[in-house]
Amino acid sequence: MKFVEGKSMKHVINIIGLFLLLLGFVMAADTAWGWALMSVPVMYWTLGFVLLVHKSPFAAIVFWSAVAYIQWQVALVAMMAFILFVGMRAVYSGGVNKIGTGRCAKKKRHNPATGLPMMGHKGMDVDSNGNPFNTF
Repeated sequence: MKFVEGKSMKHVINIIGLFLLLLGFVMAADTAWGWALMSVPVMYWTLGFVLLVHKSPFAAIVFWSAVAYIQWQVALVAMMAFILFVGMRAVYSGGVNKIGTGRCAKKKRHNPATGLPMMGHKGMDVDSNGNPFNTF
């Protein structure tokens, strides 16, 4: 993920994930929570796909419903891991823009006849070729 800066730190996180995966395999012989423990590194490794699924609310509901139908413990722990990873990603990448504080540039108007960007004057706009367009 993007909040892991150094290459060596990424390897450490992957080794910890492998440890959790193997520990989950051992725990799965006795309890269903072993499968839930295995879902944490799997959620980290597949975070790009899960973020893609969450672009659509309907797809997210279907995804988590399918995981919960398979095993509710896995869904519970995977959802908590997803929220944790997305929260850490937001903190380390500078956060989310607040409403009304957008960083995008002011939207340029275009002359509907020519499609060229407008250069504003009082009451009369002129596009970049000098074609006038009345904005009253």
